[in-house]
Amino acid sequence: MPNTPRFLKRISLEIGTSLLIIAVLFVAKTFIAKSANSKITEIIQINDKFVEQDQIIRTLATLKQDFATYQRDISLFEASLPSHDKLLLTSKEIKKLAVKNNLIPGFAFGEEFEGNENSLPGITFQMTLRGTGENILAFLHDIEIGPYVSEIDSVEISGNQNDSSASIRGKIFGKPIKNN
Repeated sequence: MPNTPRFLKRISLEIGTSLLIIAVLFVAKTFIAKSANSKITEIIQINDKFVEQDQIIRTLATLKQDFATYQRDISLFEASLPSHDKLLLTSKEIKKLAVKNNLIPGFAFGEEFEGNENSLPGITFQMTLRGTGENILAFLHDIEIGPYVSEIDSVEISGNQNDSSASIRGKIFGKPIKNN
């Protein structure tokens, strides 16, 4: 048994070396895992920032497109408004709408009013109609969807369904007068 202590020394040395290697590997694995977790967290944060920036860019692109559509729509709207000098010609068009609806119209302009930053300029009007109640309602619908921007302030209807009369007060809007 003279080799037993040597054998034990050798086994102890091999076990000690193995344990040391295992300990070093465990420490290295723990360090690598901690470093990897830190890098993964950093990558996730960077990805979240990219996602947020992508959403901001998409929102800005949508806003830019919506603004271009708004500008186009405003231009179309302004183009549809009669100029100040043609505003008075709208009475003929409104009378034509009344006749189209088998109504007998009476029409009078009131006062002109100036626009401001919150409203357009225009002119007030008063009109009377005579015909059936159904035709008066059809006329009001035609005014609402008609080519002119108007606002009906009041409507008074009297009579019966077959013989009605209406008194309408409202405004017709025109293009803003540009001061040069």
